[in-house]
Amino acid sequence: MRKKEFPPYEREGTVQNTLFKFPLLLALYHRVILRREREGIYSTVLKGAVYRFIIKRRKKPSQGKPPLYLFQLSPQKTYISSLFPVDDCYFLEHGGVVATAKLQDEELVLQFRSFGSFKRMQKLVELSSGRGSH
Repeated sequence: MRKKEFPPYEREGTVQNTLFKFPLLLALYHRVILRREREGIYSTVLKGAVYRFIIKRRKKPSQGKPPLYLFQLSPQKTYISSLFPVDDCYFLEHGGVVATAKLQDEELVLQFRSFGSFKRMQKLVELSSGRGSH
């Protein structure tokens, strides 16, 4: 059985108290579970920092912008992405990371899917919904 290899920054402990931007957060952890604080607001603690997100509803959704989007409240306020509904979850893209968001009971689960662009995300959405070519 192979020993699990950790990236040098984790092995040396330099990750402590580092505030990760959203794409790096998902690339490092691959799956982040946030607990519901109150209506629409979800949070978790990673490496000593509180990450808090809110799912907001647009006042005027349009053709390319679905009604819901994800916004990071802390550690810094940042618009993350529109939430594109597919089956029982949502696809989102931010800073070159494509992910899914799934609401389960009192949790919001963010799952890393791939590195890529908005066009890559659209392709994943088409394949997930059965509209893409096989």
